[in-house]
Amino acid sequence: MTIVKNPKPKIRKAEIEDFDKVYPLLQKMNNACLSRDDWHRLFENHWQMEGFSPGIVLETEHEIVGYIGTIYSIQKLDGKEQIFCNLTTWIVQEDFRSHSFMMILSLVRNKNIVLTSFSSNNVTYEVYKKLGFKDGNKTKRLVYPWPSLCARQYTLLTDIQDIEQNLNSENRKVFDDHKAFGNTYILIQHKDQQCLLMAVRHKIIFKLYYASDRDFMCQHFKHFRNKLMLQYKVKKMQVDEHLLKGRFVWFSRRVNWGNPYQYKTTMESLPSPSPEYSEIFLLNM
Repeated sequence: MTIVKNPKPKIRKAEIEDFDKVYPLLQKMNNACLSRDDWHRLFENHWQMEGFSPGIVLETEHEIVGYIGTIYSIQKLDGKEQIFCNLTTWIVQEDFRSHSFMMILSLVRNKNIVLTSFSSNNVTYEVYKKLGFKDGNKTKRLVYPWPSLCARQYTLLTDIQDIEQNLNSENRKVFDDHKAFGNTYILIQHKDQQCLLMAVRHKIIFKLYYASDRDFMCQHFKHFRNKLMLQYKVKKMQVDEHLLKGRFVWFSRRVNWGNPYQYKTTMESLPSPSPEYSEIFLLNM
């Protein structure tokens, strides 16, 4: 009896041209909401990163049998630029899963980047936890309409051109980096302050994932939330709770959908990362 062994695969950085070979793996995710063009966004260098790579692949002589998606970005922390690497889809053919762990080691060993994961399933969550990832935002808050007498003091801009004309320099980069992805953008103006919000809208629920000024958000959210929900005709809004910095919100409830956000860094202190440079906005999740 002859035992046929699988050829030993090699691990390398993914290239943009690998998409056609990786796509059959992505199709196995069985996500009916994502088309081929949607998945291809993971292989595009949206922010012109030097040395861009869309992930790590596990490859035999004939095919790619494993893939981890990476989304690189440069973000500012305390006024200093920092490279972030967000981990997305991790899928490996069953016969080659013994090599899965080796795929991520080069990323984990790189001390110059902040690693994040915002959509871990139960398996990857536990793997990342064993690799030293910390929990970030753990909970979300479902918010329902609650009128405020102060609502008129807040201007909500939702038209792309109106937002562009009124953005300050601090918010412009994030907006310019994301405006092509078809998400929902709102610029809140109050006196001489402004806060850029980015969200994903699904039918009757509005998912708010990013606020450019969390201090403004937690202080003023109670006043403009009803106006925002009326604008988009939604009955409830999901808000990542770290955006509210622990502030109590009337007529809302805490939910624990999915796994906590995760991150790994050598920095001593890092505020809970938010997913603006992740598949959540690239793929409208």
